Amino acid sequence: MRFLHVVASACKMILTDGISRDEFMIQYLKEEKNKRYRQKVYRYIQSIIKYKSLLNYIMLSARAGRKDAFHKEDEDYFMRIAIIFHVFEEKIEKKVYAPFSVEEKEKALSLLKIVLPGLNPDDVAFINRLLELDVASRMRGKAFTERCSILYSHPSFFIEILRPLIPEARIEAMLEAHQASENFFLVSRDASSSKRIKELLVTKGLTFQPARILPNVLIAQNIPGRKQDILDHVLKHEKTTILQDFGSAVVVEAMGVRDGDVIIDACAAPFQKSIAMAWKCRCSGRVIALDVHPGRTSQNLQRLGKRDAHGIHPIIADASSIHMLYRGPVPDKILIDAPCSGSGSLITFPELKDRQTASGVESFAKLQRGIVSSVLQLCQIQHWNNTEIIYSTCSYYPEEGEEIITNFADQIDLLDLHDPVARGASLWQLERGWKGYPCAKYVIRTFPDMDQGSKAFFIAKFKARAK
Repeated sequence: MRFLHVVASACKMILTDGISRDEFMIQYLKEEKNKRYRQKVYRYIQSIIKYKSLLNYIMLSARAGRKDAFHKEDEDYFMRIAIIFHVFEEKIEKKVYAPFSVEEKEKALSLLKIVLPGLNPDDVAFINRLLELDVASRMRGKAFTERCSILYSHPSFFIEILRPLIPEARIEAMLEAHQASENFFLVSRDASSSKRIKELLVTKGLTFQPARILPNVLIAQNIPGRKQDILDHVLKHEKTTILQDFGSAVVVEAMGVRDGDVIIDACAAPFQKSIAMAWKCRCSGRVIALDVHPGRTSQNLQRLGKRDAHGIHPIIADASSIHMLYRGPVPDKILIDAPCSGSGSLITFPELKDRQTASGVESFAKLQRGIVSSVLQLCQIQHWNNTEIIYSTCSYYPEEGEEIITNFADQIDLLDLHDPVARGASLWQLERGWKGYPCAKYVIRTFPDMDQGSKAFFIAKFKARAK
């Protein structure tokens, strides 16, 4: 009983009160010492958030039209959702939603009696209705968008944006990839650091493999609840390795940083890309990192410490006004890793699914256009014709990717990220942009279903065209 109450309370705090999963687990770690118990709590929380729409649909179906539905902000609601996941866990994991067999019903009831002793008649009746549901047949009668929205807990708005861009089978593959356990990507500064981190991973019993085109990126096996182990026991021992998504590592690789480069990181928080770029430009180069929030900058620098902050020069400034503010040295590279909807990070932060809206996307696109415009003005005013600019967003939406580039087509010269000769790397193996946009053949996209659980990133590289 206590276990499901902990899970229900956590889901309410994360989905209703805005507490992050990491914040909850850090607090929970102080109170619960049993490691396996903590991992099970984390796994349940992650799964319930990922399958919330499906679990909600099952609950409404089992309540058989009763009008006394729970309010979604109540803990009683999340307790019912937790019970449903406990009953349907095995079916959800196997994605088999046929009715329960007699044996499955007996097993489910036995498990429930252990975690929920003393069930009242209403609870028993509710659970019996759950066990009689034929979710599979209910799904077969629904249109593609509604069915996917329920099964994968994505807003219909998100699915409708993707439908003109790729086939329905590919959409389902991406949505299904979001439901998988999160992979952990580890990026090392050099070969010796990578060797040491491999040895540490083996010591901790974690399996891993190199990313398919970036050998300095290791993918630790996606065991739920092990992220804190990696942070606490692996990265603290190895000071030249960071936790960084594959898509973010591709952004840094696309920068083409060289020894001695001066780089402006226009939207630097939380400074992970700044660290990786500082490693590449070494002692003779520098990364000028902009962040508009003084408090956030201070917290991030304190978190990084002197080792990671070496070579990073923070400036409190708004990137959308950089053309009026910047008075530093001529940069070789400028990174615009712009604030965005976060739709590309749903595999890591499934709670963001409920926050995807058309108005939100347009709001971010407006901000992104402002930042790109300011950077281009700075380059044109200062005649920085050879400065290379990378624009990236962790987003599926063309409004935050291809359409941003299209908006500035008459002010930029696109560089081809798919040219294996010009790049001298392997980024040409990655996917191109969404079809139908003029920039598509020059830009890169990463996807969770094609890039080993990566976040979905859009990446473009260009120079400001001289006026």
